[in-house]
Order: sequence, then C-alpha cells, then structure tokens
Amino acid sequence: MVQKNIDRIELLPERACLFAFTAWHGYIMIALMIMIGFTLRNSALPMYYLSIPYTAMGGTLLIGSLRFYRQFLAARTR
Repeated sequence: MVQKNIDRIELLPERACLFAFTAWHGYIMIALMIMIGFTLRNSALPMYYLSIPYTAMGGTLLIGSLRFYRQFLAARTR
C-alpha cells in the first residue's frame, strides 16, 4: 500500500491538492482505524491486552513511514 501511494504521489502535478496523497478509499480506512482505536481505548479491556494491537499497528505504521521518508529524501537529492 505504501508503494502504491508513493507511485501516486510521484505522478501528481507539482501543485496538487493537499489531500491527493492517498486515494479516496484510503480516507475511509483512516476513518475506520480512528473509530476502532477510539472504541478500543474506551473499552473495558485492560491496557495490558490493548498493548498488543497498539504495538502491532504502531510498528506497521512506523515501517511504512520509513519508506515514505526514504523516498522523500531520495527525491530531494535529485
């Protein structure tokens, strides 16, 4: 998914809409993730159990963001 977004960003014109970095269905997924996170945070589940999905999702987002940073730095040195 990260590579698809990187490819999409590279094809955008120089002056594109701020929200064009992801497809419209990506925003649906972002909203869904926010709602699930809010629901989990306010649930009766102990924080110990919530640390597992929080760590998994945080690690995944961190790894994905590193690919964006690498691509950004590569584009700036061209």
